[in-house]
Amino acid sequence: MAYLPTLTPQRRRTLGVAAASAVVIVGATTLFFKTFPHLTPSVFKKSTKSSDDDDEISESTFIVPKTDVDDWSEEELKAFLKQVKVTPPEGASISDLVALAKSLASA
Repeated sequence: MAYLPTLTPQRRRTLGVAAASAVVIVGATTLFFKTFPHLTPSVFKKSTKSSDDDDEISESTFIVPKTDVDDWSEEELKAFLKQVKVTPPEGASISDLVALAKSLASA
């Protein structure tokens, strides 16, 4: 039978305080990083650079090129309107599409 040292009351108390302190520190850190996820150190961040974020942005945002909307072709105007989920009126002229695109781009 192996000899197992017994813990003295003082040593038991010291180990108990150390274990309780460790639990409090881990719990407080977890709570802090769950409350403020943007402060999570890069070591703990998941490196999942998925295209879902890009898809979400592209579905909700249309970046208007710096060129003038007046210079767009009819196909470009219709593609812009389709992307912002607006159906152009039937038989609309290019000037009508330009006016509609300008009003949506400024909104």
